[in-house]
Order: sequence, then structure tokens, then C-alpha cells
Amino acid sequence: MDALLDILKAVTVASDDDGSRWTDATRLTVIREMLRGSGYLALNGDDPPSDGLYALFGRGTLDRSKKYVVLSSHIDAVMKWFFVEQVGSKLRGTFDNAITNAAVLYNMLNGAFGDTILIAFTGNEENGMRGAKETLIGKLTAKTVHRAHFLPTART
Repeated sequence: MDALLDILKAVTVASDDDGSRWTDATRLTVIREMLRGSGYLALNGDDPPSDGLYALFGRGTLDRSKKYVVLSSHIDAVMKWFFVEQVGSKLRGTFDNAITNAAVLYNMLNGAFGDTILIAFTGNEENGMRGAKETLIGKLTAKTVHRAHFLPTART
């Protein structure tokens, strides 16, 4: 529980977009830092990505001969202030999607996903799902993968 709580505290920070680009990429920067040295590579470059409202991570380069599963976890947050606290065995805080982000990161860092599982952290969830749509249009279907199965994480 301590490792997951540490990750949750780290990702419970601002993340916002204007519907077409990141306006606050703090959470995405934290995620990238936590994944440094983990074996996961940012498959769409810059921080924040300049080619859309998603950051796609995988283990190594993409291979057109494989079928991939994409697990999507949105990182845009609607609140303006953030906190996490543990009171006894209970957690309180402004989790929105941070708790889902933390669960995905925890599993990434602990080797729970195989090489054909790609992780997309996306924006614009509240208004049109642009980040999730761009994931499928951008790096995957158009450039490198002929088929992807898309599994969005549940709303928290």
C-alpha cells in the first residue's frame, strides 16, 4: 500500500488542456519522471507531446506484426487544488483520475503488463475524448500498428 500511496501522492497534481494542447503538463511530467529507467519508452516524443493530447508508452519500438492492447488513462483534471491524506485506513483527497493513473503506474513499475500492452495517458476526457481518439489516429493505426484494442480505464 505504501508504494501505491506514494505514487498517488506524486500524481495528484495539476493537469489541464484547452481541447487541442496541454496548458499544464505537470502530471505528465511527473509520470515521465517516475517511468525513467523502468524500461518504458515514450513513443510519441516530447514532454509534453507536441503531436497531440496523449502520451503513449511501451516497452521498446512498435512492431507491425504484433497486435497491441492500449490501456488509456486520462490525466486531465477539472479541479484547481489537490490533496491526498491518509486517515487511519482511509484515503481522502481530490483523486478524480489520479487514483486510476496511480494504479496504472504502479502496475507499469511492477512489471504487470507485457510487451504488447501500450499505455496512453490522455487529455480532453471531459469534452470530446480528443486525446484518446488521437492515440488511435496518430502513432498506432496510421504509422505503426495495423490493429489495436482500446481499453479505457473506468471513471473514478
